[in-house]
Amino acid sequence: MVSAEGIGRSRMRVTIHASTIYTHYKYDDGRELICFGKRYRKVADKELLKDLRNAMNNQSPLSVECGHEPGIFMFVDPHKGTMLYSDFCVPTALYYAVEKNKLCCGRTDKTVAGMIGKSDKLDLIGVYQRLVFGYTIGPRTRFEGVSVLEPGSMVIFKENRFEKVVFPYIKLTSKVNLDDIWEAIKEEIANIEDENSIGLMLSAGYDSRLILAACNEMGITIDATCTYGLLGTLELKVSYELARETSVRRVLHVDAGAEMFGSADELRSLFHKSGILYQPWWRLCGEYLRTRKSISLCGIQAEIFNGQFLQGVLGGSRILNYKIAKNGYEKYINDAQTFTKFCFMSALEKKTKYFRSEIREYCQDLRQATEKDLLSLAESYKNATGNWSDSIVRFYT
Repeated sequence: MVSAEGIGRSRMRVTIHASTIYTHYKYDDGRELICFGKRYRKVADKELLKDLRNAMNNQSPLSVECGHEPGIFMFVDPHKGTMLYSDFCVPTALYYAVEKNKLCCGRTDKTVAGMIGKSDKLDLIGVYQRLVFGYTIGPRTRFEGVSVLEPGSMVIFKENRFEKVVFPYIKLTSKVNLDDIWEAIKEEIANIEDENSIGLMLSAGYDSRLILAACNEMGITIDATCTYGLLGTLELKVSYELARETSVRRVLHVDAGAEMFGSADELRSLFHKSGILYQPWWRLCGEYLRTRKSISLCGIQAEIFNGQFLQGVLGGSRILNYKIAKNGYEKYINDAQTFTKFCFMSALEKKTKYFRSEIREYCQDLRQATEKDLLSLAESYKNATGNWSDSIVRFYT
């Protein structure tokens, strides 16, 4: 299941899940460097080791001048502890958990939860955030005891305690380009185990086409695609054309006009109240692909990589966007409270009406806990960036 034996000669043992791609360097003085992902295997590791050592000592980001490729790294010093470090513009993620003197790392929160025996221990606050925001806040995840390494941050572990440092975002973006995002998407697709075929939630939208193009370039034939929409629409026509051009083996079309989830009036009501209609189809299509032993991919994975997801949610208010463009964020955000209130404007809280009743009764408590997360995040970002405008931009990106 797991292993990267021999990592960490300090008191903290490090275990990395076997599905995680990384390169491990060891040095005569006992220090160790781990570069996560395929793109960082040709890194000038001795120079990076020196830069990471300085970053750990000074609790500061790597200097732009050091010339390293943006990435996620682990630096182990037998005398000073273990550091996880993430540059800001890194479209992949690393999840971790600390159990006694063991640090567990993996590619997903569910993987790490399994490593510490907590696959069945959901963090309801994280689940609430994932449902109403589309993602969890700060280091929180969907599982108890599991954290995500935030982009543009470091976590230093010293025996039974750890320190988290968040960096400003502006200094860390100069070396990131579209190739990084493209390669990151292909890297994530390549991580899918060979024995599983790939299924795709395909629309005429940019994001699912991006996933399809990546598979096409990698020579991967999609086993099946699922699409939805009204018969005769341009979106449906484009979806079928894309599937034909890329030799997709099978297309499943869920007709949005069919009354599979209630009457048309009920579906319209759901759409108007919650602002979404695609999630029931995703679940249905996901179940279909599972029966074909296919791993399902959807465009939202591309949206997360290229930073569109939250902006897309906020895009529904053109008046608000106009006011921000005209007056700047600091017209509306001047402390942690207004930061938190502003962030909640992008939350789809109406979706909680459709939660199960036994969960819905906790929603107010989960909302209050999320407010605390945002207040904490606000102070952390403000300390890092120095002003509220950059703090909110960092949150959105």
